[in-house]
Amino acid sequence: MKYCSKCGNILKESDVFCARCGAKTSVFGVTDKPAEKKTSTKAKAKTKPAEYEAPGARYTAAVEKNAIAVTEYLKRASEMEWEKYEIDQILKGLSTKMEATDREIEKEEQAIANYNDKIAQIERKIKDYKKQDYRRKVFNFKFKFDLKLFAIIFGALLAVFAIGGLASFPPFSWVFNGIVSAGSPGGHFNLFIVLVLLFGIPALAVAAVQLVKYYRDKAEHERSEDEATIMYEEEQARLERDALESYNNDLSDYENIVKERENEKARLVNVVLKGLENERDAGRAERRDLEDTLERYYSNQVLYPRYRDVVPVTTMLDYFQSGRCSELSGHGGAFNSYEKDLKSNAIMAQLADIMAKPESVAESQKPILKKAESIKKQVAGLLDTVNAAAGRNMANNPVGDKLSAPLETSKELRKLYEGFRAKKAEHMEYVDSVDHYSRQWF
Repeated sequence: MKYCSKCGNILKESDVFCARCGAKTSVFGVTDKPAEKKTSTKAKAKTKPAEYEAPGARYTAAVEKNAIAVTEYLKRASEMEWEKYEIDQILKGLSTKMEATDREIEKEEQAIANYNDKIAQIERKIKDYKKQDYRRKVFNFKFKFDLKLFAIIFGALLAVFAIGGLASFPPFSWVFNGIVSAGSPGGHFNLFIVLVLLFGIPALAVAAVQLVKYYRDKAEHERSEDEATIMYEEEQARLERDALESYNNDLSDYENIVKERENEKARLVNVVLKGLENERDAGRAERRDLEDTLERYYSNQVLYPRYRDVVPVTTMLDYFQSGRCSELSGHGGAFNSYEKDLKSNAIMAQLADIMAKPESVAESQKPILKKAESIKKQVAGLLDTVNAAAGRNMANNPVGDKLSAPLETSKELRKLYEGFRAKKAEHMEYVDSVDHYSRQWF
């Protein structure tokens, strides 16, 4: 039979803590001899106090009676609180990554919408494309009186009539005689005839020349316009062919881009985001499990609810480990010391304040700051492994709407959670053992 070497209480082979004094057997050891019992009247008259009748009261009594048990209790509570903080940081990082992925998905959706607008514009251009007709120029001929030609012909006729009249050579002599006899009776008519001949013949000649030029220019204009029409229609056919070919090429390119964007969006949704959701769900499950463990761990009311957080627990643990406190309650207990330090602003109660003002952290809380920074650095590395897993998932699933390979998760995160679960089992074994031993108190 085994006995506690501190108080002499009978121990079982599997006992880790003494049910009477709460001493850890690995610290104080065991003995095969029972300790001498004191036979004082006070010891014989000891009865179970009323305040220990509440649920968990025997546990609280067993722990509070021994500084080593309190230290062990706070140490385990601190470990679990830091584990919860680490999971919170992981979940925060995963939420940030999911928000970034959502923004990437929104960008892909916007790009798809923009390219669909371009596709619609090109389709309208193809539908509304019309071949332009060549606008033939109107032939515009202006009659121009050639005075020089008129003068030449007029002078030539006058000379011919004069020479022919002097030479009495008919019919030129008639004209000459008509001019000479213009003042005689009947000479006016002769003069009129002469003037008609002198002015009419040159005018007719000038008109004939202009008429010939008109028809010649008109034929040239029609020929050039026919050539221009043919050239324009050929050019328009080429432009239409090139334009439609360009439109169709752009349309094909945009449709391919839309398909690529839609596939990328599907991969972001079904691969990256789904993988992050799996990691988040696993983290949330671990946190819920850890919260349940902490709730059970704290259920024996060793610590008041307001002290059940990472900073109070770790700070009080430092009080015991440094020898500043040897009990939780009382004037010099950890509760009172913690409240005094808070009132004097010697310490901070919130981890966020410690992280935000590292230069103002007291010496006693610098280990807390160092631990939090170490966890954040570790979490950053774990989130990098999540990125690596997401990259492998993207590479293994080229088509987003159908998974060709199962989604991977971070092996490092799974390993971390397995370690948490192993510690949780150890912590709960500790709680169960102390609770079992405390039932034998008094």
